[in-house]
Amino acid sequence: MDIYIKSFNRPYLLERVLQSIVRYVKGFDKVVILEDGTPKIYLDRIQKDFPFVQFRYSPDYERKAQGERAKMAAPTEFWRKEIEKATDYFLLIEDDIWIYQEIDLKNAEQLCKANEISILKLKWWGNEKLVNGTTVTLDDSNELLLPKMKFASETLVKNRYFLHSLLILLKIMPKNYFLEMYSIYDVAGIIFSREYYLHVWPKNQNFIQEMIQLGKAAEWFRTHKNKKVAKSKNEACLTTFVSSATGNKDKLGFDMDLINDILNKAWYEQKLDSMLQFPKDMRLDYVQSFLEGHIHPQQIDAWRNWSYSFRRNFTNMGSSLIAYNNMDEVPPEN
Repeated sequence: MDIYIKSFNRPYLLERVLQSIVRYVKGFDKVVILEDGTPKIYLDRIQKDFPFVQFRYSPDYERKAQGERAKMAAPTEFWRKEIEKATDYFLLIEDDIWIYQEIDLKNAEQLCKANEISILKLKWWGNEKLVNGTTVTLDDSNELLLPKMKFASETLVKNRYFLHSLLILLKIMPKNYFLEMYSIYDVAGIIFSREYYLHVWPKNQNFIQEMIQLGKAAEWFRTHKNKKVAKSKNEACLTTFVSSATGNKDKLGFDMDLINDILNKAWYEQKLDSMLQFPKDMRLDYVQSFLEGHIHPQQIDAWRNWSYSFRRNFTNMGSSLIAYNNMDEVPPEN
């Protein structure tokens, strides 16, 4: 089984992800990094430290690596074309999703094939609503998930007959109505069957719109009654709340690309320890120590407030982020 990692110019996090693979994952074939903008000087260090990885470069890689990232689209068609070359089953993660439970991918592949599993979820943000349904034990580490879906979910998520738009207009659609549909899809932190992935990501989709993927996922399981969903018994992946791959600096009040560039440089100079507090997320105070003197204090405050809001969004939807360990640094909402 291959491992694919989407990379967005955050080598200080990519190193953490690769270290987690070395520590916790066995039974994989290739580790392929789908690279979308990390400067080559950083990739050379990654290649030196992890000689087993292979790089694939997006069409806009060179421009993004030179800093032309603003308003450039995500390389969805590039991702799809690379996944077309994948093994029948593959693990897909991103440069901010690391593994902290032991995973045997050969065993997982055999399990998926024997039970006709289309996705095996390893990550759900500490939110049982994202793995909603009845479970049936498969082995010591994994279980089948029989999802519970709301009536007409596929019709509504596809906005067929404009029902979704109408219900929102009439303020009838409850908040987070589609949350449990993530039981049958998520963007990463999943072992996918290649066949399923290529179905939910149609050709020539040149933008990210998860409603499309949720609708295609519902369509897949409606038309493939024999296909199944599974999950690990314990959540096996964690993520960061100290940065994101993108962000509108006018809306955020700070430049996320600049923050990532500062942290990348600190990592390259061996000042930033990407494994600090692993498997927990890095603390804001630690990250802030690298930002001070490089960006205005008001922007640092805006960045911290963004991180607080990022986490609150998940806890407000029902996520328990205790595993991420740093909820103590999030002040109570006013």
